[in-house]
Amino acid sequence: MHIMTEASRKTLCILFTSQRGILLLLLAYLLLGIIYSFATPVFEASDEMWHYAVVREIVTHHRLPVQRPGVPTTWEHEGSQPPLYYFLGALLTAGVDINDYEDVHVLNPFSHMGIPKTTNNVNMVLHLPGQTPWRGGTSLAVYLIRWFSLLLGAGTVYFSYRLSHTLSPGNESRALLTAGLVAFNPMALFINASVNNDNLIILLSTITLWMIATEMLDKTRGPHWRRTILLSALIGLAMITKISGAILLPTAALALTFRAWKQRAWGDWVRRGVVMGLIVAVIAGWWYVRNWMLYGDWLGMKQWVLITGPRPPEFVPTDLLKEGTSFLYGYWGVFGGFNLLSPAWFFGLMRMLAVLAFAGLLVKLARRMFAWKTTLGLTHLTMASYLLLTMIGFIRLTLLFPTTQGRLIFSGLSIIAFYTATGLQAWIPQRLRSQGSLLLLGTLFFSAAIIPFVTIRPAYRPPAPILALPADTAPLDARFANGIHLLGYKLKHHAIEAGQPLDITLYWQTDRVLHENDGLSLNGWGYHEENIAKLDTWPGGGTLPTSIWQVGKIYPDHYLIKTLPNADTPTLIKLSVQLSEDTHGHGLGKQIAAFGNGSPVDAIMLDAGDLLTPADRITPPPQPPLALFEQGVELNAQTTHISGNTLTVRLTWSTTGPVAGDYTVFTHLLDSQGAQISQSDAPPRDGYWPTSHWRPNEAITSTHRLPLPETLSDGEYTLLVGMYNSKSDQRLAVHKVDGPDLPDRALPLSVQIAP
Repeated sequence: MHIMTEASRKTLCILFTSQRGILLLLLAYLLLGIIYSFATPVFEASDEMWHYAVVREIVTHHRLPVQRPGVPTTWEHEGSQPPLYYFLGALLTAGVDINDYEDVHVLNPFSHMGIPKTTNNVNMVLHLPGQTPWRGGTSLAVYLIRWFSLLLGAGTVYFSYRLSHTLSPGNESRALLTAGLVAFNPMALFINASVNNDNLIILLSTITLWMIATEMLDKTRGPHWRRTILLSALIGLAMITKISGAILLPTAALALTFRAWKQRAWGDWVRRGVVMGLIVAVIAGWWYVRNWMLYGDWLGMKQWVLITGPRPPEFVPTDLLKEGTSFLYGYWGVFGGFNLLSPAWFFGLMRMLAVLAFAGLLVKLARRMFAWKTTLGLTHLTMASYLLLTMIGFIRLTLLFPTTQGRLIFSGLSIIAFYTATGLQAWIPQRLRSQGSLLLLGTLFFSAAIIPFVTIRPAYRPPAPILALPADTAPLDARFANGIHLLGYKLKHHAIEAGQPLDITLYWQTDRVLHENDGLSLNGWGYHEENIAKLDTWPGGGTLPTSIWQVGKIYPDHYLIKTLPNADTPTLIKLSVQLSEDTHGHGLGKQIAAFGNGSPVDAIMLDAGDLLTPADRITPPPQPPLALFEQGVELNAQTTHISGNTLTVRLTWSTTGPVAGDYTVFTHLLDSQGAQISQSDAPPRDGYWPTSHWRPNEAITSTHRLPLPETLSDGEYTLLVGMYNSKSDQRLAVHKVDGPDLPDRALPLSVQIAP
């Protein structure tokens, strides 16, 4: 045990007192980055298809996009972004043949982009088998830029490490923890492994912040012109990468101001400011002038908002508080088209670490870790100012249009990571700081490593074909004119509450090769044909378009279709299944002819179980009952209403146990002589909730409308109420509480008809 402890101590010493730690961390980051890049199919990362479209425009037409609201483009709002990242991507992929772009960029018209926790249509585009970078074409171009972005991310990790060392000299464990918080953030990994200009702005911002901190903490006098020129160039490059890069300019100005104040060197301050302004203008100014000339707007934001769509007029700044969860999720791990959430345990872990870090940072501040008038204190104040300006810019952006995603403040990721590491280490005793930091790094690494395999990749995996139908499948004789057969279906639950999803698996087969991607429309119908559930999709929840089906194979197709929480219940569910022609990205097309049991039908109709009233909405039946019927059926209440020549009778029923068979309710109106004047026989709830489906102690209402003769005189009439078997016409015996069976197995009720 002593040998193991000594070996562990030596290992920690090597990791935390040399460059080996950061090298291992960078290798771990690159490994994870490659995993993330392959876990996410082409164009399935946030905004990737639009970022790449800008690169493609430069490669194919040798020009920057011009934004014209109302004119469809492949780059959407990303055409309003500064171009440096896209120039680099174009240089990198200029020699790649991308003539297959239209085949790769096939939009899923049913995509649930921007809907976290969706159970289908996660994919934004169609994915064909064998779509890998090794086949060249557009996929190769995308992956080349992805891997270039990964290298940019590696630079961010390294300079985050350097920044931490600058702000906390000699604290290797804090520097590694800072770098690890950057490297093993799943959201950062996801973005770094995609085509996204965030990757370049994050790197440039991190290097610039490191240089600003270095400048402020440099005790030598003088303007340091070489550093000034390099710092100015970095800011210019940042501003030609993303508009948020402009935040670095006031941050650098604040740093130079603090330095001039400490050294009483205001002349140098003016000269350095002029040089910085000139260099930034030379590098980035042309793009902002172009915006003004094209759009009358230096930043080009007017076009951006017009293309994406503004917030609704009733939206007020305080409404942003409701989007706080979206912001936090978007900082830690929402993938795909902002529709794939990390596991709940991961968010719980991140919340815990965030709370500990914030509390630990407060403890540090309470212990006066930073003396704000010292050079180090002013440096921290400058870093904090950058974060504040970043948040202000983010809030301003998300007030213009919906984009409350935490990743949009990743330009300050290194600073946030540093202060998070500082706060977390506040809880670790000094003698255990290396071990504690290593434990945190390991936790972060393994959490990030799991997510691609449990969250990202499975969402895009199409269902595998099976050899035969499962034994519990309800078989069907249903086919469509295009050669597709619906062989059967299976319900997981035969009864669900309103608001719960309908869990159903369909089984498909085709007898011919299909070249089109036909649409599938599933509609759940409830009481009086209320549309209680709806889903339009490609088969496989978007992952199994018909053009990739193989003849003769059976494809299971599983869905969770949410039902209306306020549906009129209880009711039977009928599910209609329809196929429609391919519209090539424009939703559902012309309906494909369907045949059930060999006969033409409008749609294939499936019995999809029962839709129950949610437990918190169940109304207990009134007591005591008016009458008791066989099989535990009770009549609990009745009301009548006359409108014109119609008598409306509303009956409230319940049962104390299961009812064997389906019964029809009869209501017969008799005059004082016993002659029948009118009648209405109908199953409860017009047949949408047969008695064989009734649940104990739930009030069921049935409404019956009896036509009245125009010559009917005022007075008292008798309404006979009862039930009979729909097949045998046998009536249920009935009696009042503690009374004998009533004659004719009918309950007489008095009805007063008055003018």
